[in-house]
Amino acid sequence: MEEITCPYCGAVNDVETIDYNSDELYEEECDACGKTYGVIPRPRWDYDTAKLDCRNGMAEHKWRPLHQGREYPQECIVCTAYAGGKEQKDAMENKEDD
Repeated sequence: MEEITCPYCGAVNDVETIDYNSDELYEEECDACGKTYGVIPRPRWDYDTAKLDCRNGMAEHKWRPLHQGREYPQECIVCTAYAGGKEQKDAMENKEDD
C-alpha cells in the first residue's frame, strides 16, 4: 500500500500497488474528489500522477493511429484509451458533421 497524492485536489489516497509494473500507466480514482487520475510507478518506486482530463470529461482525447498509414484503430496519447474499428470512425465522422 502506497500513499499517492491526487493531482486534482491534493488528497492523499492509499493505493494498492503490489501488482504494478514499472513505467506502465494505471488508473486510480480519488477517494476525496472522485476524479480518475493516472499513476505511473517508477523503478525507484516513486509514483507520479497525471491529470486525465479526457477521462473526466474535461477535455477531448488526443488520438493517434496505432499503425502507420492507417487511420484506425487509435489510442489516446494522454490516457491510452483505445478507439478501434469502423464503428469508432463513423462515430467520429458524425461528431464532426454536427
